[in-house]
Formats: sequence, structure tokens, C-alpha cells
Amino acid sequence: MPQLSHSLPSVSRRRLLALAGAAALVAVLPRGPVWAQAPADSAAVALIETYQAALLDVMQRAEALGIQGRAEALDDPVRATFDFSRMARAAAGRAWRDAAEAERAAMARAFGDYSVAVHADRFDGFSGERFVIDGTAPGPAGTTLVRTHIDRPDVENVPIDYVVAEGDDGPAVVDVLLKGSISEVALRRSEWASIGARDGLSGLVTALDSLTARMLKTP
Repeated sequence: MPQLSHSLPSVSRRRLLALAGAAALVAVLPRGPVWAQAPADSAAVALIETYQAALLDVMQRAEALGIQGRAEALDDPVRATFDFSRMARAAAGRAWRDAAEAERAAMARAFGDYSVAVHADRFDGFSGERFVIDGTAPGPAGTTLVRTHIDRPDVENVPIDYVVAEGDDGPAVVDVLLKGSISEVALRRSEWASIGARDGLSGLVTALDSLTARMLKTP
């Protein structure tokens, strides 16, 4: 069975990475025409505000919820925020292009499950963090960037940009840029390329499902 690594940094770094958009998870915008219309700034900001409010609530209740409870609490907010079909397409690369529609649907599902598990695993406590939205800017390929930062006591702020595109169901995040330039989807594409090349999209789905199950397994 193909394997994906899941090394965990120290607790403080884990939470910092999570606050920087680790759920989600990672992607370069797929090449092609621009989106038909960039989402309105107000809609893009509202999307991120709702998402961050859900994260903060779970962080404050993290210990009582446990990892399974955190996954259940974050499932709807995470899936309502991110477009996992677009992100999966970008992260899977050639494996996506060569796959059948059923395999693509399975990959989008697996990507979403994995993202929820990453959130549940890493948003494991609260130390006075605040999410601050700094504004918006035009993004690549007709998207909108929602610029934010994490405010933590006695720790340097970390800027995070959410790349928001207009979809069939309204605005959704299609990538997260840590420190304004590090693409989460690009990182995943690099990490998963060898599995996709060797085992195709179905092999990548199997690996993601296995990793998700390990993350959510309780002692």
C-alpha cells in the first residue's frame, strides 16, 4: 500500500501551521482560463470570517472534544470553505489528467476527508490566538486574496493569504499562501507526485484514506 508521511512538529509549531491554513491543504491554481468572475470582496471576507470563527470555537473546546469531536465539529465549516475538487485537481497533477471521472470524485472526497483530519489533529488547544483580517487584493487568474494574520501573545504575527475563487455554489478557497507566497497546494503536489506517477489517482486516494484513518485513530 502506498504511504504518505505525517510527521508532526512540536505542539507550538503544529498549532502555528494549523492557524496558517494547514487544513486545507495546499494548491497551485490549475492552469487555464481565469475564473468567470472574481468573488465580491465582502463575500470573500465573510467566507473567511465564518471559517475562522469555527476554528476558534473548536480550539477553545479542543481538549473536551477530543480529536474525533474536533473532526465532527469542523467537518461542515471546512467543507463549506474549501473547493476540494479544484484543490485535488491542482495537487494531483498528471494523475488527475489521466484519471476517470469516478476516480476524480474519489480524490476530491479523500482530499476533503484528509483536510478535516488535519484540522482536527492540529487545532488541539487555545493559547490566546486571534485571527485578524487585514483586507483584500486582486488575486491570480481572477481570484480574490483575503489577507489575514495570526495574532498570538508574545509571538511574531504570521501573514496568511486565502485565495478565493467564485464557483457554482459561491466563493470558496482554492489555495492558502503562508507568509504571502508559500502555496499549500503546491507543497502537497510536490509531496504526492511520486505516488501519483507510480500508482495513479486511485493509489493516491488509498494513501490519503490510510493517512486520514491514522490521524483520527484514538489511543
